Amino acid sequence: MIGFVFIASLAIIWLAYAAWKIESRRLIEKRQRFSARDELSPQMIFSKYYGSSNLDSVEFCCLWREIGEILKVDCKKLRPDDRFDLELAPVKWSFNEDEIADLTDWFERQALQRGIGCKEFPKTIGEMICRLLGPS
Repeated sequence: MIGFVFIASLAIIWLAYAAWKIESRRLIEKRQRFSARDELSPQMIFSKYYGSSNLDSVEFCCLWREIGEILKVDCKKLRPDDRFDLELAPVKWSFNEDEIADLTDWFERQALQRGIGCKEFPKTIGEMICRLLGPS
């Protein structure tokens, strides 16, 4: 009986280690997609892409940083035209849910708080921000 408990304990430890290793590789691979990009601060992104819009720059920058945190990607590497089904898509062969699921939940909460309908999930980061900050 003690031998079985010992072997079961070793198996659990090995599985936990393997899961941790896979998750570490997944995040590294995901972040490598953006490694060649220049860094642009949220303020620079706002000025470059949305400077002539009626969007609030402070709220834009807060949302931009929050999206980066949820996606576990440096927000300075993100761009408004980054697609959730391409650049931000889950890493292949990953066994766990990606951050897109967390972002979907976050977006739905934000839309609800702002009184905005969210029938369809946005295709890009820029579309998401514009929906949240644009006129209702």
